[in-house]
Amino acid sequence: MSNLITAKIDLKKVLQEHLFNANSGAQYLDIVLIPSKNSQYGDTHFIVQGVNKISREKGVKGPIIGNAKEKGCEGIQEDAAPVRNPRNEPSERQQANLDDTVGDVDF
Repeated sequence: MSNLITAKIDLKKVLQEHLFNANSGAQYLDIVLIPSKNSQYGDTHFIVQGVNKISREKGVKGPIIGNAKEKGCEGIQEDAAPVRNPRNEPSERQQANLDDTVGDVDF
């Protein structure tokens, strides 16, 4: 069974200085979903804003900006090939930043 994750982000908690612009002019927010246990509201993850490696090395930690809930999805075929949309693929910079963020999250 495939799972779907729904999320809510409090935009007031997003640190604007850690948003970044792509060459296309789009502005991005890096997030990290971290499994949580025993949420009184049934949330399965909390969402942390990702910060760049330089900021992390200076001790900056991204704030918790929301929560997410994993739900089972009925009717989604397990063997179906994922639809690939190159416009939604992370850039090399985003992927490198995500790889760095996930490995260095401290709480």
